[in-house]
Amino acid sequence: MHHWRFRSEAQQLWVIDASFYAEHPTPHRDSPLVTQWPELLAGKLRQAGLAHSRIGLDGPISTRVCELLPKLTTCDLSFKCRALRFVKHSEEIAVMRAAAALADMDRFVDMGITTFDCADIYTGVEALIGRWLKRRGARGAAVPVQVHTKYVPDLDRLPAHSRADVVRGVDRSRARLGVDSLDLVQLHWWDYDVPGYVEAAAWLDELRRAGRIRHVGLTNFDQKRLKEIVAAGIPVVSHQVQYSVLDRRPANGIAAQCARDGIGVLCYGALAGVYCTATIWGNV
Repeated sequence: MHHWRFRSEAQQLWVIDASFYAEHPTPHRDSPLVTQWPELLAGKLRQAGLAHSRIGLDGPISTRVCELLPKLTTCDLSFKCRALRFVKHSEEIAVMRAAAALADMDRFVDMGITTFDCADIYTGVEALIGRWLKRRGARGAAVPVQVHTKYVPDLDRLPAHSRADVVRGVDRSRARLGVDSLDLVQLHWWDYDVPGYVEAAAWLDELRRAGRIRHVGLTNFDQKRLKEIVAAGIPVVSHQVQYSVLDRRPANGIAAQCARDGIGVLCYGALAGVYCTATIWGNV
């Protein structure tokens, strides 16, 4: 497990990076696994020699971790710290493991996996895939591939979000990937209390008609907002949501709504990190 330090008011704050949460995502609060997640994290902290440290943790599960490690103190992470932790982890993948990532993508295509998902806010990832696409082109690769990306508006600018922001974001992704037209752009909206997600979807559709995007999709929208966007006439082809045997929220209506509207459901977290694999459960 990786970790690094922030210094604030002469106190050390250790922040556990995104790799732990990717491997051990917090289960839904109603899941029977919810009591096991703190034990996993506590064990990792012991292994890393951080059992007496001040740890940045998210949410109420930190209370149980403190019961297991009495000498541990915690503080909630601000959004900025969580974003910094994620960005640092992404940079490590994009920079330190670039060659391995490019080779892995070649192997995926060889095995028949020809569609790759990324996002404009995954630091360095679009540019990395752009390098790979350029290399494939130089080699004369015959197998066509698709890259799904996302348009995620700047949270700080959300109240003033405009068509110019959408155009700038799409053109930035096109430049990073080195393509004239993006295969799929999936819209994410941070806060439903801030209006503008229907307009943002419409602006993406304008760019689709202009040839800069082939398809428009959504990600992490609830059923009510999905209906609003579809009712506005936006030709949504896909909706990417978290869906697994542990997190079945899409079964509450999203999946059925997508089926009625002819929208494909793209599932992430289908194995709940590693919770649904032998990594956690062995051969039981």
